[in-house]
Amino acid sequence: MLVARSVMLSAEYRLERLLERTRQMLAHNPAPILLLLPDLTLLYANPGHEALTGRLSSEISGMKMFDVFPANPGSAGENAQAAVIASIARVMASQSADELLEQKTRYYHIIW
Repeated sequence: MLVARSVMLSAEYRLERLLERTRQMLAHNPAPILLLLPDLTLLYANPGHEALTGRLSSEISGMKMFDVFPANPGSAGENAQAAVIASIARVMASQSADELLEQKTRYYHIIW
């Protein structure tokens, strides 16, 4: 039991270090970038995103993407969200970028 717990802690430590290195790398990119979990929970927003939106990473971290970016008032809300979710699924399956241009007022460029 102690060995299994040690391995779990080691994996958690490695994951946390990887996330911290990723945050450091993204912090130096001027483009607005969000780091998301597969369930669309926001983990991190870089300074470029903070400058663009006026919202701090600490303010939106842990929130779901569609709580931070609700449906556009002039769009078919559920269809727009479904299109974004489908695009993210394509990115995760193909491990390559997918562009989603169907949004009326937002442009999403999704990279996994």
